[in-house]
Amino acid sequence: MTSDREAETASGASVKPDATTLGPASCPSVEALREQVDLLATVQDLTGLGIFGYDMIRETWTVSPNFLERLGVEDTGPLTPARLMEIVHPDDHEQFAVALKAHLGGRSFVNEHREIHQKTGEVVYVRAYARVLHDDNGRARALVGAVQDITDQKKADLALRASEARFRGLFEAMPDYLAVWRRDGDDYVLEDVNPANERLSGGHVQEHLGRRLSDFYADRPDLVDLIHRCGRDGTVLAHNGLYRMRASGKERHVSFKFTSASPDIVLAIAEDIGDRVDAETRLRETADLLLNAEELAGIGSWEWDVTSDVWTFSDNWCRLHGVDEPPRTTGDLLPLAHPDDMARVEAAFERTLSGGPYDITHRTIDQTTGAIRTIKVRGTPILDDAGRVVKVRGVALDITDREKHEHILRETTELMVAGQRLGRMCSFEYDMETERWSLSDTWRELSGTEVRPTTTDELLEWIHPDDRDRVHTEFVAMLRGDAEQMEHRVIHYQTGETLHLRAYGHLVHDDRGRPTRLRGLVQDVTREKRRERDLADSLVRLKMAQQIAGIGSATIDPAVERSDWSEEMYRIYERDPALGPSRLGDHAKLFTNEDYQTFREAVGAAVADAEPFDLTVPLHMSDGRVKWIHLLGRPMPDRGPAGHVVHATVQDITKRKREDEFREDIERIIRHDMRSPISATISGINILRLSDALSDDNRTVLDMMERAAQRQLSLLDASMTLHRVEAGTFRFEPTAVDLGAVFGEVHEELEHLAAAKLAGLRLTMEKPVAALGDAWLCRTLLSNLVRNAVEALPEKRQAVDVRVTTDGDEAVIRVTNPGAVPEDIRDRFFDKYATSGKSGGTGLGTYSACMMARAQKGRVALDTDVPGQTTVTVWLPLAAGERV
Repeated sequence: MTSDREAETASGASVKPDATTLGPASCPSVEALREQVDLLATVQDLTGLGIFGYDMIRETWTVSPNFLERLGVEDTGPLTPARLMEIVHPDDHEQFAVALKAHLGGRSFVNEHREIHQKTGEVVYVRAYARVLHDDNGRARALVGAVQDITDQKKADLALRASEARFRGLFEAMPDYLAVWRRDGDDYVLEDVNPANERLSGGHVQEHLGRRLSDFYADRPDLVDLIHRCGRDGTVLAHNGLYRMRASGKERHVSFKFTSASPDIVLAIAEDIGDRVDAETRLRETADLLLNAEELAGIGSWEWDVTSDVWTFSDNWCRLHGVDEPPRTTGDLLPLAHPDDMARVEAAFERTLSGGPYDITHRTIDQTTGAIRTIKVRGTPILDDAGRVVKVRGVALDITDREKHEHILRETTELMVAGQRLGRMCSFEYDMETERWSLSDTWRELSGTEVRPTTTDELLEWIHPDDRDRVHTEFVAMLRGDAEQMEHRVIHYQTGETLHLRAYGHLVHDDRGRPTRLRGLVQDVTREKRRERDLADSLVRLKMAQQIAGIGSATIDPAVERSDWSEEMYRIYERDPALGPSRLGDHAKLFTNEDYQTFREAVGAAVADAEPFDLTVPLHMSDGRVKWIHLLGRPMPDRGPAGHVVHATVQDITKRKREDEFREDIERIIRHDMRSPISATISGINILRLSDALSDDNRTVLDMMERAAQRQLSLLDASMTLHRVEAGTFRFEPTAVDLGAVFGEVHEELEHLAAAKLAGLRLTMEKPVAALGDAWLCRTLLSNLVRNAVEALPEKRQAVDVRVTTDGDEAVIRVTNPGAVPEDIRDRFFDKYATSGKSGGTGLGTYSACMMARAQKGRVALDTDVPGQTTVTVWLPLAAGERV
């Protein structure tokens, strides 16, 4: 093998001046030539450069040894064209021949092709540049040029493209709605969305790309604020609420999650949870996958004269560092390095002065633009005869773009991992040729182990034993392209917990359309499955409760003019379930005209205006029976195009209605049949009083008999009045009622009852108070409350206090007695027939007092806040002259 210079001499070519032929007078000194050769060798070694020549007379190729070594060529002589073609990749022979022909024709351009490493068989990517040398007669005699090994750059480009394709595939396969927002000044811009967003936008998702956040969410300032906070604080934020769909205009429940993927990127994941409020919020993820490889950076050469501390730099080195005047000394050079890297640069200088190579990657600040660049610097020390470093020569390579690419790749990977962790996901890839699995870093969180399986058998060990056969069958179906999704259970290695997973997979094909890989995602849906199970259990319990209570449920959807019925609804309406729910118009034959009109108006108001309804109506069955039902309707807040969806319950209250009617009939008969004998008894007592033969004891007994009869008559009158109040037939004609006088009558009526318990009845009234009401109702109301208080006294010699005051336009009566109301009846103290622990109690006293207060436009309340004491407060309107 000959050198380049020897090849030129052997060719006998006398080249023209533009071919740079050197005569004896222009030859540099041997030392200078050696220095140039050393510098050239260093540059070639760092950049993978080589020099070649082609002798057109001998038809032989000569390539610099360093490049032949890169190709694994051990030939010791010039290369013949046939030998050279053995080195060139077979697929590039034609391209290489065309380029060679063009070069020989006088054209100069850059050619890229592949060559084969002669030892390892690996493919080497090469970039070559050549030009033709002519003799004095203008004949082409030789072809010379440079060749560069660009394999690493090509591999980096190919790996980056493959990574982009892989991440883009995963990004587009994501089932959740995913959007990437990139900061633009004080706002964000929608940069990318995955195909799942087509369902949200009605197929117009691409039209929204490039829109600003403030414009996109102009109607949702809360979401704008969340995205800004997420980008500013770097925290994961979540928001659940109503969101108006851009495709349909309907408001749906949507779960939003925002995570900061980098200082300038916010990842938004949205999940429509309107149809499955019990399901786990699915999270979507994305990444910025738009990475572009850049050309190999420029190179600058330098030399440091250690003895004089003088630096010499090439013009390109100055351009790399953005300086017009290169630094001359080490002190001038150091400030060009980034302040954080300056100490490492100085340490590298010290190592070189000790005889070691100068090899460092550091940052520098462009003195023109202020931009920060990453520079890889390599230098070779030159020693004198004493072994001391006298000079250092080297080159600087700008690798800023490569560092950026690597940073973006790391950022993308971190973004994908962050999104997978957020959604409890794991990505996978199965190589169909090697039958090997690759799993993402989030595998250990789903599995509970650091060991990642690489074979299908190892992976099946993680699958629940009951699901392994099915999973294997569905996996084979995925490899055939017959399935893209499966669900199965796994066992967490650390906790032993059974998890439910949902897997999505898609095949990747080669250029010939053959499937080569299976890629996809696995998502933990355990919480979703548990909620589905809990919902099913709740529905079973609800069905049982409806059967016990005789309550049916229905959902009225105006969009389809039909309702969904529970099983109990069919029993209440005595309809065959095979016929399905009836339409609203089918109900007309079950109602009277008036009731049906009321029913239609109530349902119409609920659908149109979200008005709830509460109806009690009879159903007239086909066999003549009457069935009473109680209907409750509650509209949903979201209104669709046809109106609000209404949820309703229907309860069969026929039995209760008949019992109430029977009780009212009995009470009415008792009141009528008992009043006549009591009135006769009172008349008889008055006749007996006319006798002069009565003793004082006889008259006392007659008085007691008359009071008892009057009490019975009052109870009957109160019962009849209460019945009219309940039935809505009581005619209220208010007058001014002196409450002090009313208490006097009550005191006289109950003094014997109080005396029996040695109890006192005390009235506190700072001034006369007159209420606007009915005198008989006021006396009966107060009598019932005071009687109830006296009977409830726990001990003898205690007192019942009655305090009468005013509050604004109301008269206030407070009846207080020692003793606490039992907790079991406090919530139903004023309900009909509510009583506890009182012998002979009917539960009508407080109920009638409440009804009589309401009949007079007043109200009552129970106060048990003071331990061991009970207070019942009555508010009645003040008479006109009493109002302040």
